[in-house]
Amino acid sequence: MICEYIFMTRTVRGISPEADESRSVSADTIALRLELMRRLGEIIVERGLTQTQAAELMYMDQPRVSALIKGRVQKFSTDRLLKALSDLGQDVEMRITPARTKRGLFRVAPASGA
Repeated sequence: MICEYIFMTRTVRGISPEADESRSVSADTIALRLELMRRLGEIIVERGLTQTQAAELMYMDQPRVSALIKGRVQKFSTDRLLKALSDLGQDVEMRITPARTKRGLFRVAPASGA
């Protein structure tokens, strides 16, 4: 089961493998990654895939799928998670709208008809 974490205003330092220790990743970016990971986990379970089968479909090894299932957000970039969704046959759409507040947010909206 993938753990869900809620981050509201905190900034987490050094969470991204591609970021150096002096750079920070915003909490909404982490929340976005966690939501993408949660959805990937749901798809894997819905299809009854083993971690090895899922790994083959997503072009990664089984330990990476295990990290994904465990919610190890620091091991994945947003781009890699979007690619994994595509590899599992999912369409990914992005919508850009004016922010309601001073700073915009990242979020995953439910699929149409879901």
